[in-house]
Amino acid sequence: MRSQVPGTINFSEIAQKYLSNNSAVITREEIKSGIKSLDKWIVVLDDDPTGSQAVHDVPIITSWSNEDIRWAFEQEKKYFFILTNLRSLDKVSATKITVEIAERVSAIASEIGIDFTFISRGDSTLRGHYPLEIDILKKVALQSKNAYDLVLFAPAYLEAGRMTLENIQWVKTENRFIPVSESVYAQDSTFGFKNSNLIDYILEKSNGEILESSIYSLTVENIRSFGVAGIVRQLHSFPKNSTVIVNALDENDLNVVAAAAIEVEGQGRSILYRAAPSFVAARLGIVERAPLSYTELFPDKQIVGNGLVVVGSHVEITNAQVSRLKENLSKDSFVEIEVEKLLTSGGSDNEIQRCIKLLLVSLKVQPSILLTSRLVVSGVNEAKSLEISNIVASALVKVTSAVMQQSNVSWVIAKGGITSSDMLTKVFQMKRARVLGQLFSGIVSVFQNEMKSTFLDPKIPVVIFAGNVGTDESLVEALKILQATP
Repeated sequence: MRSQVPGTINFSEIAQKYLSNNSAVITREEIKSGIKSLDKWIVVLDDDPTGSQAVHDVPIITSWSNEDIRWAFEQEKKYFFILTNLRSLDKVSATKITVEIAERVSAIASEIGIDFTFISRGDSTLRGHYPLEIDILKKVALQSKNAYDLVLFAPAYLEAGRMTLENIQWVKTENRFIPVSESVYAQDSTFGFKNSNLIDYILEKSNGEILESSIYSLTVENIRSFGVAGIVRQLHSFPKNSTVIVNALDENDLNVVAAAAIEVEGQGRSILYRAAPSFVAARLGIVERAPLSYTELFPDKQIVGNGLVVVGSHVEITNAQVSRLKENLSKDSFVEIEVEKLLTSGGSDNEIQRCIKLLLVSLKVQPSILLTSRLVVSGVNEAKSLEISNIVASALVKVTSAVMQQSNVSWVIAKGGITSSDMLTKVFQMKRARVLGQLFSGIVSVFQNEMKSTFLDPKIPVVIFAGNVGTDESLVEALKILQATP
């Protein structure tokens, strides 16, 4: 096993040797050309809404009814996201939903004569139902006699400071990079893990069901020296049912692999993807656009009312961002749900009503923040921890829904993946949506409803702010953007 000892690995020293060694530049326009020739749809299964942070003008469905899947396949782009929110679910529920989606998408695509492949959008800090989702997608494909030859595993999220180098997943924290197993994410109460080396991570998470002999790597050195043609040869050389780790330090590394994968698919090999946001954008050929401006966020109306920030995430970055926000806003603009009260018999309803009343008063005069108490309350095991998380998530939904119906809210920021999903699906009831773009380069997406809502203005920007991205100042900066004058 290739375990890491804290403090013995220096990312900068390892990365230094790659600075002047790069292959020819591959542009997203070139990737688009390859996609057009391939004529294959991409269906991205996103286990929380934050997987869209590197894309724009992309259709998303949060329901997988036959009608919604057909609507997605009718869109101009030959790709769409399905928001599954699996990271908030236990294995049994996650299995049921993934099977259901895979079978429906496969059946509808077959019926209308569409060739497609899946991207299982994974977390760059390695949390989530892996390899469960991949195993299910492979099994459903086999049932349809469309077996996948390779799984490309590409967890780098460059915009958020997550690199993959020498098969180790690195996370930028403050001014240095650390192996992901030394980060707070590895201690996640539901999806924790021990290994930063992705070979060991795959072995750990698969409980040995994926054999080490079936795991291969596309190294940064090979990507940069071989170029597209060389990576095509490598992808053809790997045996069927291999898992291939994609190392990457910059966008061009991902572009080379994406272009090679498209060419290999065109030559008959079937590829299934497990990827963080950066590779998703590369594989879709999406060119980065400038962050959204105030006038793009609010093009059609005069702003009425104040904004609402809903914070469910408890990770270190989120807590730092909330602290900075407290330095910039009045104390009475913060309404905190006390989680302990939600867990006591008869205390939940009283706590929810208390928060609703306070928020309604605050929103009349200022942007307001609804957040959960910052002390994480965990259960005695994974299942109990997930149960507590769902109780807290439900309370956030109830408070937000009540407030949205009783006051004028001009925009919403949802902080945290599960919180974001709940805002989209349970508060705003977005079955069909579109990602307009991001507030910052490569992070913090803005969703717009594509369907009429029974009680909410569909033009209200809903900002999807992952818990684990940005700097300490990013939440403050997001509010400045949303409150600026044209």
